[in-house]
Amino acid sequence: MKIKEYIKQFEIRDQPDVYRLIESLEFISFKKVKNELIDKIQELKKTNPGKMAIYLIKKETSGKRFQYTSAEKLGYAMRELEKKFPRDFCIAPTISSLKAEKMKSILLLDDIICSGTRVTNYVDKTIDKTIKSWVSKKYTNVFILSYIGYPKGLNKVKKHSKSIPAENIIVCKEADIHNPIISGLFDELLKKYAHLTKKSKAALGYRNSRGYHIFEYGCPNNTPSILWSDGKKWKSLLPNQTIPKEINPLFGDSASRKKSLSKIHSSGQEKIAIGILDLIEKKTKSEEKANGLIILSILNMNVKKRNINKYISIEQSEILSCLKKLQIAGLIKSNGKLTAIGKEVLNKYKAKDINTKYISDEVTNKISFPKFFRGFPAKI
Repeated sequence: MKIKEYIKQFEIRDQPDVYRLIESLEFISFKKVKNELIDKIQELKKTNPGKMAIYLIKKETSGKRFQYTSAEKLGYAMRELEKKFPRDFCIAPTISSLKAEKMKSILLLDDIICSGTRVTNYVDKTIDKTIKSWVSKKYTNVFILSYIGYPKGLNKVKKHSKSIPAENIIVCKEADIHNPIISGLFDELLKKYAHLTKKSKAALGYRNSRGYHIFEYGCPNNTPSILWSDGKKWKSLLPNQTIPKEINPLFGDSASRKKSLSKIHSSGQEKIAIGILDLIEKKTKSEEKANGLIILSILNMNVKKRNINKYISIEQSEILSCLKKLQIAGLIKSNGKLTAIGKEVLNKYKAKDINTKYISDEVTNKISFPKFFRGFPAKI
């Protein structure tokens, strides 16, 4: 189902909010998840000598038909890491292998910690008693690594797993508590239509998690059920948590940049956002320079350097590279604040005439947005 067709299921008065709901989702490619997790693992390995054991956190399916999950997808990526560095990593070793090779570092890996239930259940029910004994005696050091962590879930895991130090629970990216979905801005809308799905109790996502991250390989159940659960009179956007081919473009770098520009536009930097968008569409600047201008604009919103990845979905290594180059060029200070030259550069890229870029809203004819900034996803 195309996004426009999905939105038409809602009452006309609710459709503008549905546009904003979809804009608030974050679409993450498998390449990005894989590369950033591997970067974190290799960084962790530098301070933990010896071979590291890696286990994929997954839901217990004892007595049930086997179901492929995100753990299997991550498993293939970790197997590649093991083949490339056989002396450093071992995927899902047996207890005897752990003993024989004296592995003192164990990493439990997941793609998302939202409610925290999957991680705590895995620690309680799946980890071997021998490993738990080693941990209690401080013979083994255990780490938990997830690509994304939500505050509620991270707090639950830290309180529950007392034998694992809080600093050993690591995420590549923390969920943004200011995101409209997680902050509850759309709760009324989500509850209003949830009864049309087969998962009305998950109106706000599993255990009211209010998730907003969508992976290229599947949609987590912590997102609102109107997105992924069908009903007799309801067609979901991501049926049964799958990713239709119509949605695939949203996982690309181009979509990520345009969505970042939407946030910049909303912050009051309309002319700058439209000016950078023009450069991207006309391909007058390289992707690297476009990313640099976007990051410069994000910093101009008084966003701290460590939080930039909440505003643009490019790999952390690219963000760090851009920051380094911006500082060398004298556009930003070491604390991320723009210099006078940095502000001058941004002003240079302001669109001179934005009136021609505006159209009236297709739904209400009352709200005016730029041609693009009404929401990139709605165009698909």
